[in-house]
Amino acid sequence: MNKSLKPISLADALASYTKSELDQIRRDYKIKGISQLNKRDLVPKLAELLPKKLAPNFATMDEGQYKLFKQAMNNQGYLSALGFGAGRADALFYKLIWFPIDIDNKPFLVIPEECMQVFRTIDSPTYVKQVKQNSSYITLTRGLLYHYGALSVRDLISHVERLTGGSFDFTYYIDVIHNAALYYNDIQFAASGLADWRVEDPEALLRTIQSRSDLAFYPYTKEQIVQAGEENYLAINKPLRAFKSYMQKNYTINEEEIHDLLDEYLSMTKQDIPLQNMVRMFITEFEVNSEQIIQEVVALFVAINNNSPKWTLKGYVPIQLRKNPSNVVDMKTYTKTGRNQPCPCGSGKKHKQCCGK
Repeated sequence: MNKSLKPISLADALASYTKSELDQIRRDYKIKGISQLNKRDLVPKLAELLPKKLAPNFATMDEGQYKLFKQAMNNQGYLSALGFGAGRADALFYKLIWFPIDIDNKPFLVIPEECMQVFRTIDSPTYVKQVKQNSSYITLTRGLLYHYGALSVRDLISHVERLTGGSFDFTYYIDVIHNAALYYNDIQFAASGLADWRVEDPEALLRTIQSRSDLAFYPYTKEQIVQAGEENYLAINKPLRAFKSYMQKNYTINEEEIHDLLDEYLSMTKQDIPLQNMVRMFITEFEVNSEQIIQEVVALFVAINNNSPKWTLKGYVPIQLRKNPSNVVDMKTYTKTGRNQPCPCGSGKKHKQCCGK
């Protein structure tokens, strides 16, 4: 504990905000009868009334947030914000749990004393069990969306019931996932369902999935879904390993960069983005000085396409659905590009005028 740090009051934290921002807080928390107050009078009134409304904000915490909160409470409510994503800080402020503050030109997040007191009243073995359940919901949802891309509300309920062994409080569950989406920024809320953060057009993907009513979702096990729900998870199959080896052999690229690159190309494959777009992106990002490199990269992308699960196929690999050959690319015909044909890089030029020179 840093004894030089002193707890701050909720009034002190609110005093740094404008009258407009305070009015928005008042509206968000549905506090009536004080709209006419000026800032000087509004700050203490909000500080008096808000603690009574903050308990639900702690209900959706997951284990990561709980750990940070306990850490801060052991340090007079302060937590260093160095390396703390701005989006996560904003999500915590949105719930009026943490507030940003600078101390000696260093960024901190601080929990006002009143907020810590609210937390002390609810922190118990029962609450810790609830926090663990929240984390489980978040992990399952991330894993489902990693494998399926997007799910309608109906399909989401069906999957979660299957994985948790029965019915559940859907309204509470959505509150937990909404909190996670704000904090981690890896889940999208669409008009008719939820989507993985990598999905470029959630509604279009949801329509595609719904159009395949004759195709059941690929039956991933709970273990596979939980594994995919971990942060920074990446399912690397044989074609992706081959592409990774190719990149490490021919280009200077570190582990973090290759992880992000594989994740990006795999997500493009999952949502059936044309191979030409992938080739075009590769040419933009890496040096390509021969037709041979183009052909090698195309062959690698074709293997990834044919052997990786597709969101548009409800989690199936194209070659598993032999009745739908349109999703399987013939590597021989795809890679042999005539000189007068469009270049596979997607430039719009003839092959002989572009990468086939």
